[in-house]
Amino acid sequence: KVAKSHFNIDTSKPVVFIMGGSLGALSMNMAVRNLLESSNNVLTYSVIWQCGARFFNENYKWLEEFSKKNSKIADCVKCLGFIDRMDLAYAASDLIASRAGAMSISELALVAKPTLLIPSPNVAEDHQTKNAKSLVDRRAAILIKDCDVVNNLKDHIEELLNDGTTRQEMKINLKNAARPNASYQIVDEVEKLLR
Repeated sequence: KVAKSHFNIDTSKPVVFIMGGSLGALSMNMAVRNLLESSNNVLTYSVIWQCGARFFNENYKWLEEFSKKNSKIADCVKCLGFIDRMDLAYAASDLIASRAGAMSISELALVAKPTLLIPSPNVAEDHQTKNAKSLVDRRAAILIKDCDVVNNLKDHIEELLNDGTTRQEMKINLKNAARPNASYQIVDEVEKLLR
């Protein structure tokens, strides 16, 4: 409740946290817009939308305009350029949609919330897809291709919110994928090599 109230969102609904990284991701922002526009004046969940600092003004203005005709939906959305309290964003969330950078993957495994991963196609050697598959292969996340996210994000979110069994399985599998003591283990291995 504290985390949800920090973002000033409806605490009676599930919360979906959609983030495109600190710089934001155009495709994910377009996916959020499409999700909101196609919601037919009803949104059964709240959205924390981290659109990226460089996209914030544009998306905030878009949401204000959207709100003039769709205030019921817009009231369920908190649009932010950057989030400095990621701990609260994760805690407030019931479901997360995220890029698949290495840091995000490790954080998401520790957080253990049902996760949709949208790897960036604009990275060296497609490493975000490989990162995502490390969780997808454990049935700990669902992968959405960047080229499909605009049209498919809404359906994936709603399917997952309506499937408690899969959400619970993902939470367990994410916890099992987490390595909270990785830094200590790395130091131990380095010290062994130095001996």
